[in-house]
Amino acid sequence: MIFYIRQKSRFMVRFNNLSSFSQIILLFIVTLTTWLLLSIAATFIGSLIWGTDIINNTQQILSNPGFARYFQIIQSLALFALPPIFFALISQNEPFLWLRLKNPGYKYVVLAILIILIAQPFVSFLGYLNYHIPFPQYLQHIEKWLIMKEQQALELTKVFLDTSGWILMVLNIFIIAIIPAIGEELLFRGALQKLITALTKNHHVSVLITAFLFSAMHMQFFGFFPRFFLGIIFGYLVVYGKSIWLSITAHFINNFLAFILYNLSQSKNEIPGNPLEAQTELPNFSLVLLSILGVGAILFYLRKKQHSIPD
Repeated sequence: MIFYIRQKSRFMVRFNNLSSFSQIILLFIVTLTTWLLLSIAATFIGSLIWGTDIINNTQQILSNPGFARYFQIIQSLALFALPPIFFALISQNEPFLWLRLKNPGYKYVVLAILIILIAQPFVSFLGYLNYHIPFPQYLQHIEKWLIMKEQQALELTKVFLDTSGWILMVLNIFIIAIIPAIGEELLFRGALQKLITALTKNHHVSVLITAFLFSAMHMQFFGFFPRFFLGIIFGYLVVYGKSIWLSITAHFINNFLAFILYNLSQSKNEIPGNPLEAQTELPNFSLVLLSILGVGAILFYLRKKQHSIPD
């Protein structure tokens, strides 16, 4: 037993001594390997349950909410949640502390919730600008392809948004809000942002780079700017609040809010439009301005308080 612990300690120190750039490469390798292995295993198990035809037939996936939910959970765990945990375990002496998995205090959790609610008008404004980016004539085929990919992503999301019953509603909240919030924040803000900070020696640069990669990863062009802005907010919540739970909370509230608004728009017609689709109407300018000022004020407050928060 003692020999095993010593060997494990040597193994971890070896990876801990890697340069920041090498650790980023290691994180990429761990992420890719975890995703490939779990995806292969999930595909095999899925074919035993639902048959082999559904694996290669997009239309069958869209008509089978059970399989869509199953594979979405696996993908979220394999690509986002598990890789940063595995990486931290093999490369850091205190993996959970390194991932900033510590209690942030209720006051900062409230601020994380408040900032994401205040940010919504400006997020909508960015969505409007993003949607109305003009494409030159010679790039019209690319624009059509981007619109098609956006529509496909929307249709896939709608597959597991059926809320006929409280069990399905809880499951959908788990898939749409809880797992992505935890998984994506662990990977991007918990691991990648910290490694980029160590590499660049500048947390502002790391927040921007991580937010860019976070938004690009979703591969939805017409939602790039809103997600980029949200990624910046998530990044600074972790930098100033020194806890990954703040960005997880904000991420969860953002996704949960979209889920609630979507269901209201579909079932009760209490709000116009579809909150999952690109913003096509210009939001109220006064609300947008107040949104910007509110987000800035909360981030400024957190920045002033960061020195009183223990690392």
